[in-house]
Amino acid sequence: MQTRSLVAAWGKRELPSRAPGEDSRMASAPQIDASTDLHLETILTSFDTNYAWNYGSLKEGLRDLYEKAKREQWNGTTQLPWSTPVDPESEIIPAQFNPLQDYGPFRRMSPREAVRLRHAQLSWQLSQFMHGEQGALIVASQLVGAVPWMDAKYYAATQTMDEARHVEVFSRYLSEKLEWE
Repeated sequence: MQTRSLVAAWGKRELPSRAPGEDSRMASAPQIDASTDLHLETILTSFDTNYAWNYGSLKEGLRDLYEKAKREQWNGTTQLPWSTPVDPESEIIPAQFNPLQDYGPFRRMSPREAVRLRHAQLSWQLSQFMHGEQGALIVASQLVGAVPWMDAKYYAATQTMDEARHVEVFSRYLSEKLEWE
């Protein structure tokens, strides 16, 4: 199968052969050397991909959505005020929104411990949003192949770009402003 050999060449590894009765449409994920990236998780997915041979506009409204998305793109690097100072241990979110505010062990913490916990809480919450945005990025990218019409592929591609910006901004804010890795 040609796809299999391309994947193997990309991964520079021989892919394991399929077990008898295994779905031939499901490609095996390339094996990644643990020393390559310790923070990489491979999730094997399988879905049908639609290759569109008609490049015209078939679905009314989709081209308009695509054009609107192109016009309204934003750039997180240049359009957000990254020079704004942020004290990662300041009260970024008001204390009354802290779900632990009335919890006994939290109330018994020293002021320094409470500040450090709030910093960790905020960093954890924003990192959960960031992980969710990466999931949305992956799904949006798969939609490009899954939808049957070219206009829908164009629009799904803009959604993919939008999700990429969300991941970029959350990641940068966490590392540069909250100083959290």
